Amino acid sequence: PASAILAHAASKAGRGGASHMLQAQLAQALTTGPLGNASSQSSPGGGALGLEDNQGGRRSTSARLRAHLFCLPRLSQRVAHLLVVVANALQLLLMIAFLSLLLARLDGHLSCGYSLIFVPLWVSDAITCVTGLSETARVLRAPSDSPKRNALINQVNRLKGCVCVAAFKALVALRLDGTWPSTPVYVLCSPYYAAAVLRLALHFCKRPLEAAPRRTACGKLLRPRPGTPFNPVHALVVLIALRIDGVFRLSWALTFLPLWAVFGVLGLVAVGVGCLALGVLLLREPYERGQRALFLLCFVILVTITTSGSLFLAALTRRLDSPTSRVTNAAIIVPLICGYGVLLGCYLTFTLLLPRLLLRDLVAAAATQQQEEEEEEE
Repeated sequence: PASAILAHAASKAGRGGASHMLQAQLAQALTTGPLGNASSQSSPGGGALGLEDNQGGRRSTSARLRAHLFCLPRLSQRVAHLLVVVANALQLLLMIAFLSLLLARLDGHLSCGYSLIFVPLWVSDAITCVTGLSETARVLRAPSDSPKRNALINQVNRLKGCVCVAAFKALVALRLDGTWPSTPVYVLCSPYYAAAVLRLALHFCKRPLEAAPRRTACGKLLRPRPGTPFNPVHALVVLIALRIDGVFRLSWALTFLPLWAVFGVLGLVAVGVGCLALGVLLLREPYERGQRALFLLCFVILVTITTSGSLFLAALTRRLDSPTSRVTNAAIIVPLICGYGVLLGCYLTFTLLLPRLLLRDLVAAAATQQQEEEEEEE
């Protein structure tokens, strides 16, 4: 709903002499409910239900029914948007809860089994499965003439990944609780192997893209498929599993080298974006407070991911390579807890506050444009 209002406001703001209409529409969109308020419904032609019978001066039953049916899709869209926001915020909170319980368990403040510690993660996986199934049902309900094959495969791939990750967590919890204490780690990672094979198979089931065909060295026309057949995370999981089982004896600093490379690239990007952020703050263009807030919000997210991930990886590497070091469990896990907390705040700001700020900028820009046009006419 917020994106629809933004698109409508942007189209109105680009037209001359539309500022008053835009302000009225935005005010009504932000102050009324899904079915409009009582005053708009009672006024002739006003509000979502403002339908009158031109002959008798009273609204007919069929007109009321049509108006209610017209408003139901908008109401369902708002409810769906609210559910998505709640689900995403809840998943971030569940990750913070898991990390806090894990820290308490490692420090000896809790004596429960690891199966209970992993409950927040399994609840988060259940939410992902429910949302994935809902999206799959939406794809299946799409018109028959719309291309749904690739979209359906993407949702199947998403559900597959969620189930495989949940199975891996269950196997890890069973080993930590002593049910399967001697099970090798590379066996525990078997769900990731299955996920990699299924991802490869599903990729070649996708319909090739119609645009941008390429020719191979032998002259054969090749149409690429959307997405990638491999996930680098799967290879990294295998590498870490083999290192834990002692298949090779590299240091953990070298084992985590792919992650160090990722955080190094993110650090360089953060420095460049930081220079741009400084320029954006110094320019202070009018009617761009929403855009500046959006840019700075993205910058905070990038810095948070880079900083928290680097601190976690540095502490974990030092702990694993030097068992006698004084790196505590809190030094390893607290950066992740803080990082997820900041990401939760950024997500709520992006979802709840930023759209209204962007709308205010659009209304102000449209009003200024209207005033300039009236001055030019005079």
